Amino acid sequence: MYTARISASEIRDAFLAVDGPGVEALVQVGTNLVCSTLVEELEAQLGKPVLAVNTATAWAALRQHGINDRLSGWGRLLSQH
Repeated sequence: MYTARISASEIRDAFLAVDGPGVEALVQVGTNLVCSTLVEELEAQLGKPVLAVNTATAWAALRQHGINDRLSGWGRLLSQH
């Protein structure tokens, strides 16, 4: 799958390239990427929070409207907070 002419594999590789021992969390900014579908996989692989802007925006909108449902498959933010 391609969006913004960047493949999921390229996005995954970019996260792995910027990760390091001093990195506490990784944040993706830009709404035309497939990052939301990779968050859970990356968090499991890297052992730290990974935030995609689309996922964070949806989470914030739900919480602002009093919807506190937890959703699995989209990373820690939606499944635990």
